[in-house]
Amino acid sequence: MGRFFEGGVGVTFTTNVYETDRKRFSTSFNFGDHLALGRNFGARREHELSLRFEHYSNAGIKHPNPGENFVQLRYLRRFE
Repeated sequence: MGRFFEGGVGVTFTTNVYETDRKRFSTSFNFGDHLALGRNFGARREHELSLRFEHYSNAGIKHPNPGENFVQLRYLRRFE
């Protein structure tokens, strides 16, 4: 079994402005960052399970900038 830590920062663009019942982003252009902890397992490490935290916001480019957080439990299976 192999454990891993993952992190990333990037730019995102959505075709529509993100909106929920509680909040509305002011731009389609946003920044996203994530952190994850995970583990590979299986005979060829073909399985992967990770817990991931993601945050999206426009970094104050335009207001309102409510930001949104997501938590994911992610499973991946590699086929060779």
